[in-house]
Amino acid sequence: MEDLFQEIFNESQGPISKVYLPGTIANTREHHKRIYSNILFTEKRLTELWLRMRQGENTVDQFKGAVKAWQDLHLKAIELYRKDGKEPEQGALL
Repeated sequence: MEDLFQEIFNESQGPISKVYLPGTIANTREHHKRIYSNILFTEKRLTELWLRMRQGENTVDQFKGAVKAWQDLHLKAIELYRKDGKEPEQGALL
C-alpha cells in the first residue's frame, strides 16, 4: 500500500515541476498567507493519512483527494507568483 501512496504523490508533482518557479513558496508565505496556510494544512493532512495507512486503515481515496488539493494549491501559488511579476525572462530555466 505504501508504494501506491508514493506513486500517487509522485505523479502529482509532475504538473507542478513543469511550471514551478524558484521562490514561489517564499512569495506565497509573504504575500498570500491564506494559500500558504492551506498548503501547510494539506501537507499535515497528507502526513496523517499516510500514517493511518501504515496502521492498516484504507485511506487511499482520502489521500488522493488531499494530494489533488495539495497540487491545486501549489499550482495556484505559482500562478499568483507569476501575477506578482515574477515571470522568468524568456528562455530562462524554471
